[in-house]
Amino acid sequence: MTRISPQPSGRELRTFECKKCGYVEQYSVAYGSSAPWVLVGPQRR
Repeated sequence: MTRISPQPSGRELRTFECKKCGYVEQYSVAYGSSAPWVLVGPQRR
């Protein structure tokens, strides 16, 4: 995991980045929730 950023409405944005290729995935997660993560948008840097 590269970073966790707070989001509105009790959510957090979790960002993962591959150190080899730079591929990035971001997931919006309800804080304290056991529900599945929602993909916000994979992107390349």
